Amino acid sequence: MQGTHAVYVYDSPVALSYKGESNLYEGVPKTYEEIKATTGFVIQKCLNTSHQNFLNQLYGAVHPVGLAGAYIVEKMNTNQHTCPRRRRWDLGPGGSMANMYAKILARHRDLPQIKNEGLFGHRPLVIFTSQGSHYSISKAANWMGFGMNNVVKTNKPK
Repeated sequence: MQGTHAVYVYDSPVALSYKGESNLYEGVPKTYEEIKATTGFVIQKCLNTSHQNFLNQLYGAVHPVGLAGAYIVEKMNTNQHTCPRRRRWDLGPGGSMANMYAKILARHRDLPQIKNEGLFGHRPLVIFTSQGSHYSISKAANWMGFGMNNVVKTNKPK
């Protein structure tokens, strides 16, 4: 399929309804033919990340070994991200979540009572990081209730 279709062809919902394709939104497909038609429609209308002209830091063409693994995992009704590798556990689906886990673990190590008591009434917590740190450090401060203003970005050491 690589390179055989456009990277993306946009049709507005109004344009789709004029083409008679709005019935795809009227419920869950029940027959094999309805599933096949809906699947084909979705593949045709969605961004083609396998296209040779699609360039992204996170997504790209499907690797045959990865596809085989995904098929096995789906067939077994499990997942790929909790399997041990080389006596270590994979700590998340990406860098943002790995940084979030690191912040949670550090907070729990120093202040285990927050797990039960929460942050209310506790002194403000501060995250120190470098100017060039990953954006997920600020995201973690937001999600964990530290507050974006409590992220202190320092200059890199000389």
